Amino acid sequence: MIEERFELALSTEAGRSVVHVHGELDVSTAPMLGAALLAMLDQPEALVVDVRSVTFMDSSGLKAITDAWQAAERRDEPRFSVGGPLRPPVRRVFDVTGLGNAIPYTELPGEAWRPEQRN
Repeated sequence: MIEERFELALSTEAGRSVVHVHGELDVSTAPMLGAALLAMLDQPEALVVDVRSVTFMDSSGLKAITDAWQAAERRDEPRFSVGGPLRPPVRRVFDVTGLGNAIPYTELPGEAWRPEQRN
């Protein structure tokens, strides 16, 4: 099995901030995502976590996303969503925990971001 290198990219699309996530989201990479998401909550735009290019996610990755979603909710700014479509291993983590029905979801148009598409 070839491990996908983890990368993050930020963009603004259709009036919203998007954090593009690529590769494996696990205990070693989740803190980077968590810090980026919490920092982005200070932006005035809605925030979307684009996980279309996530190839693997464990509970620490889910926690990073959940912590940011809950922080947005505490601010009374329900402007946080997960963007997909989700790959089956990622969808399974959301579904097994029941968070797939709790965290807002946005179907994103076009192709998933890849590291070679740097802005």
